[in-house]
Amino acid sequence: LVSQIFRISSLISAFGFSVLNILEPLFYVSITYLDTLIPIAFFLSSLTTVLKLSETEELTALLSSGKSLKQLSQPFVFSAFLLIILSLFSANVLESWGKKKLFTFIETRTLGKIRSTLQQKMQEDVFIEIFNDYYLYAEKVSESKSEYHQVVLAPKNNRAGSNSFFISAERGESTGVEKKETLLLKFYNGTLYQLSSKNPEASLAMKFDQFEVDFFTGIRSQLDLKTNTEDTSKSKSSYELYKELKSGKKISPLEEVKMKYLLYSRNFSPLLVLAFAFWGILLGIYNVRQEKKLIFLAFFLVFFSSTALSSFLQWFCEAGYGEPLWVVPLSYIAFVLFSFYVLCKKDNQALWERLRLF
Repeated sequence: LVSQIFRISSLISAFGFSVLNILEPLFYVSITYLDTLIPIAFFLSSLTTVLKLSETEELTALLSSGKSLKQLSQPFVFSAFLLIILSLFSANVLESWGKKKLFTFIETRTLGKIRSTLQQKMQEDVFIEIFNDYYLYAEKVSESKSEYHQVVLAPKNNRAGSNSFFISAERGESTGVEKKETLLLKFYNGTLYQLSSKNPEASLAMKFDQFEVDFFTGIRSQLDLKTNTEDTSKSKSSYELYKELKSGKKISPLEEVKMKYLLYSRNFSPLLVLAFAFWGILLGIYNVRQEKKLIFLAFFLVFFSSTALSSFLQWFCEAGYGEPLWVVPLSYIAFVLFSFYVLCKKDNQALWERLRLF
């Protein structure tokens, strides 16, 4: 989530501060994390509900009347199953939809900004910033602002810190500016210079007759939006992942494991809603003499333990120690059963013992 906040911040700085540029990507990012937010929200709601019952002594009255914790948990379990269905839909459908819409938003805004810059700001004998530290210069510019003579393309600074480059050519042109799918800058009869600050001997100059720059790909990389295996997989629905895995398409073993892990975790991680319901009930049971700080400390402990479990399972599968087909389902089911077991153990204790946090 923190990485997504930084991503949205980079989008705002790139596209400009406006309500639409903030709310639209924020909505798409929130959609992609809905399956993660649902268990957390239900955990907090279960915890606060039982805490309120404990504070008003209603929980004590219910337990004294012969009600068991398993009976008290029935409404929570019913709500959890409804939320599991919603979480499944979110993980299998909405996550990929949100990713695709976010990338579409980025592409549309990026190409729109570049198109506007080229049409409105491109002038002869002037360096203009096309997008995020990329500069374009031309001695002569056509009336359509799409053809240039004696042209130079160079970044303002080098993000990598070790190498820099620039292109100098007799003629250049931009293509695909009127479309949303691509943006190419073509250079003719020029030289590509690559300079190395660490090793001057590694610097080189390469002459060319024609050179094409996929400008949009460079911008995506600069915005930290370069598509990787994880993003590509998350942009696909579970059905699309399943079809790709069954198609026999040649992919690396690591990519295959990542895709399988993503597929199975999407379908079994919603069980956390049920497990968190049990823990919300357990942590919410306390008497007024106990510190609430301990309760919320235990809440964060349970939450981060489940997060650590998920990260460990992913590493365990990617390292080749287990097959996602059985590691993922068994782990989440075991966590739910363990949570229910702890609730049952608490239920078998005496009334005064059940009113203790630990």
